[in-house]
Amino acid sequence: MRTLSAVILLALGTTMVAHAWAGHRHRSCRHRAGCYLQPGPCVEMASPDAKTGRDAETSGLAPQEACEGFVSLFDGKSLKGWIGATDAYFVEDGRLISREDAHGNLFTEKEYADFVLRFEFRLTPGANNGLAIRSPLRHGSCAYKGMEIQILDDTAPKYAKLKPYQFHGSIYGIVPARRGALKPVGEWNQQEVICCGRRVKVILNGVTIVDADLDEAAAQGTMDGKDHPGLKRRTGHIGWLGHRSRVELRRIRIKELPKCAEEFVAGPASGCVSPAPDECICPTAPPCLR
Repeated sequence: MRTLSAVILLALGTTMVAHAWAGHRHRSCRHRAGCYLQPGPCVEMASPDAKTGRDAETSGLAPQEACEGFVSLFDGKSLKGWIGATDAYFVEDGRLISREDAHGNLFTEKEYADFVLRFEFRLTPGANNGLAIRSPLRHGSCAYKGMEIQILDDTAPKYAKLKPYQFHGSIYGIVPARRGALKPVGEWNQQEVICCGRRVKVILNGVTIVDADLDEAAAQGTMDGKDHPGLKRRTGHIGWLGHRSRVELRRIRIKELPKCAEEFVAGPASGCVSPAPDECICPTAPPCLR
């Protein structure tokens, strides 16, 4: 009888230790970059796009973003993946920089329809650039044939008489941006642009400065009174529209939204419900798209 009791106690003790160890592995896995948390025991796998250390600084892609489905558009070392006015931009210390002595548009090779685009930029005094979205490569100005989101030091004296739709972050000629979120010249800004069907949202340094329905915005005519056929485009290139001034860009990354729903834009800035800070959850599809 004593022998049987000892065996039972030993078995229970072993089970408790095993469960404790499994829980320890589960918790430790939750803290590791690029891990997947699956139902049941924690299965740890490296995310195929996860970047760590210096690679993350150069590509701009953090492990959590790779986990969520973002990819880098700029490798921090070259203009690989970009076409157009490649002579109007250069790469230096992980930054994509527009030349002060050149004018031109630099586009992605690939076209994008619905997406979340994130990037950081730094302005010089009076700097002027633009972000083209859903734009064709040719056939006129991107602000009209596609859409242009202003990138501008709108505090410069020479821009004192701007129209509301010309300030930084505005959809040029269409939707004015809320002011006050742009950091002083020389400091890095973080910007996110969400294109989802007929809606466009611009978030600058954590502040939503544009949240627009394109059909509603142009229903009574455009703010600049001009024709904007690009508003009807469903897809196109992303581009930087240089105007002979120095603007520095880095950490340019994108997540496509192939199953985009209109209510997506009403959600958090990232578009998905983020997991707790100590978790890295990689379902087959991002939570916002399921």
